[in-house]
Amino acid sequence: MRLEAPSCWVLVVPDTPSGTLTTHDRDAIAAARLIADNKDGGVIALAPADATGYGLIGVDRLVPLPGTDADTGVRLALVESILAQCKPAHIVLPDTPLGGGHLGRLIATRQSLNIAPGVVRISGGELVRLSDGGRKEQTLPMAPVVLVAPEVSDPKPGPRREARVLPVPAPPAIEEAVQDHGLLPVDPYSVPLQEADFIISAGNGVSDWDSFSELAKVLNAAIAGTRAVCDANHLPRHRQVGASGTLVSPRCYLSFGISGAPQHLQGIARCERVIAVNTDLHADMIKRADLAIIADAQAVMPSLLALLRETR
Repeated sequence: MRLEAPSCWVLVVPDTPSGTLTTHDRDAIAAARLIADNKDGGVIALAPADATGYGLIGVDRLVPLPGTDADTGVRLALVESILAQCKPAHIVLPDTPLGGGHLGRLIATRQSLNIAPGVVRISGGELVRLSDGGRKEQTLPMAPVVLVAPEVSDPKPGPRREARVLPVPAPPAIEEAVQDHGLLPVDPYSVPLQEADFIISAGNGVSDWDSFSELAKVLNAAIAGTRAVCDANHLPRHRQVGASGTLVSPRCYLSFGISGAPQHLQGIARCERVIAVNTDLHADMIKRADLAIIADAQAVMPSLLALLRETR
């Protein structure tokens, strides 16, 4: 479907870590499509050209990012160039602390634009966000800068869009007054499970706890376990994942020796990717996994540690 003269443009800026679209990114693109459709408008995406399928998820124009890991200064300069050239009515970003949430607030501050953070639902021309610690819903008018929460809008099938490359001059990167030097190393036992992006989890099939803990440190992953593991005092209770523990939603959930009890599977229902290591080919966790390794956890963990140390 070609769009030549929309009533307005909606710019979406996904995070695209390592050049790939996350589920949160796809939710942001779906939200931008919804806002544009309510105004007979079009969607412009500022994203890596290497990722494919933009037309299938509702993008009319694509402004390619230089490289797969463009920093905030480069993205900010390109957004301001798009603002000057295309004058989008709205800018949509995923509300992530170090990605779209930070960039969106910079854009709003520099351009003196109203911003709506933490949007959980879009209804017609209004935005809904949670307030009072998530206990109340707050309705806001449509804002120029919209920061969306995960699952704000499910991607829906629609006509394939053109995703035509839009030439935009690449200005010099904007220097930020505060320099980002990355994340500090963290104690795997201190990261709250509901906030973790990468979780390594243990079940009854784990007996080499030294390798398990060391692997979590090397991967900079949060540590978790099943109810049985916490009952046996191998891990503290607040590290338990499942219906009777914590419901988690990391980008990656790496499990060792977990059979996959129903209450545990409920706890990982929103994980983006699940990797399971288990000796039982028919375990429910193996069926749930995106990648399964049929092997003993005690053999896999030291081998993975050795490989990581060689490559780092």
